[in-house]
Amino acid sequence: MRDLLHLIFEYRRLLARAETAACLRPASQRRLVALEKLFGKEPNTVDESASANRRHARCEIQAPATIRLEGRVQPVNVVNLGGGGVCVSPAPNVPQGTTALLRILSEDKTRVYQYQVRASWSTRSNGESHMGMPFVGIPREVPIEDDRAQLLLLAPRVDGEDAELAR
Repeated sequence: MRDLLHLIFEYRRLLARAETAACLRPASQRRLVALEKLFGKEPNTVDESASANRRHARCEIQAPATIRLEGRVQPVNVVNLGGGGVCVSPAPNVPQGTTALLRILSEDKTRVYQYQVRASWSTRSNGESHMGMPFVGIPREVPIEDDRAQLLLLAPRVDGEDAELAR
């Protein structure tokens, strides 16, 4: 999974740079093209479902993460990940269009990948909830220097606001 998280980070970073800068260096441009092929549409998609209309393929994963919304932090699990965004569970109780900060700890626990995401859709059934959140903006990769920093970056606040966020 570490490689997948890093490849998604690299793809999103290059894509954001390409969208905001006049041009990428040739080596970066080649890397972006290669990553676009890797995270493009899934092959042999013949149905008309939502997944067939996605711009990016998704990978099923289970990765702990946190979402920071309006100063509050909610622990979530990333249940699928692709070049365009994530699906998290449980779904934060926020309106469509709300922007948040998603933090995913690398598998080797040496860095945190930070993505700005936007609430796009949510489903709730059988006591479970999921939310689709496309990436927006330029991601960051933050090295973790010690265990205490790791806890501070990912731990939810203990102030009762997190319970309301999860409703």
